[in-house]
Amino acid sequence: MILWGGTLSPAPVEHRLFAAARAGFHAMSVAPMDFGPPDRMLQRADSVAKLANRLNIFVACVDPVTSWLPPPVQAGSIPTANSAQRCYGDLFGRYSVSKCLRLAERLGSTTISAIEPYGVGFGHQIVVDSFSALCESAADRGLTIQLEPMPFSSIFDLATAHRIVADSSAKNAGIVFDSWHFDRSGGTPDQLGALPRGIVTSIQLNDGRRSEAEDLWEEASTERLLPGEGSFGIEESIDALAGRLADSTLIGPEVISADHRLSPVNYVAQIAYDACLPYAQRAGLDIGPV
Repeated sequence: MILWGGTLSPAPVEHRLFAAARAGFHAMSVAPMDFGPPDRMLQRADSVAKLANRLNIFVACVDPVTSWLPPPVQAGSIPTANSAQRCYGDLFGRYSVSKCLRLAERLGSTTISAIEPYGVGFGHQIVVDSFSALCESAADRGLTIQLEPMPFSSIFDLATAHRIVADSSAKNAGIVFDSWHFDRSGGTPDQLGALPRGIVTSIQLNDGRRSEAEDLWEEASTERLLPGEGSFGIEESIDALAGRLADSTLIGPEVISADHRLSPVNYVAQIAYDACLPYAQRAGLDIGPV
């Protein structure tokens, strides 16, 4: 069971580690920007790694890296009309692939998530070549690169992510299943059943209202619900993923909510753990003692 970092954002990473341990999680993800500016991020990584080890929390994933793709200006104008999305994309892009790989090494992570944040269409072959190069850079470090589709990204659904991963021929590649992204991209259980065995390396659980917001980026970054609070068919999705999960699949909440930001981190971590536990058990994953 992993606590995806966005669930407790923008709390400092140290506070999130304590909350994760108290709630019963055994793993947590971090973002490169959790460690400050790019020129100082590795200095802070060592102290975070020591704290995580003391709390028996595995910092399993660095999430996300975006600099694996060419600078977006090379692909023409950026189509997103959301200034916050553009701002986040620019922030993510400050952290180079090499810095993110070194950060993962310092933290003892095994996984890095890759996204395309702007909605820029680079063309399939450019994306495949870039993803293949990222996976090759990570392979010597024993890292898995998992591609995360998002409906406001040019890698907008699981089918698109699957084509990229398959065409890259990378052995250390996987896909993130996020229940919010899946529902808002029009995903169906049949599409999950068409995925090859073992390709899903992470599951991010969250829920949403029946009607999607006009601005998907705004909804994704402020209005997600705990699993079971909304209208998504999460149980059906979990059942459809049977056989598609990697042996070491990470599963847990990524519930990014403006309401939760007003609550204590210990409380949010606990209710998120409790809400996700039945789905983790349904998936048949080894989630450790409960």
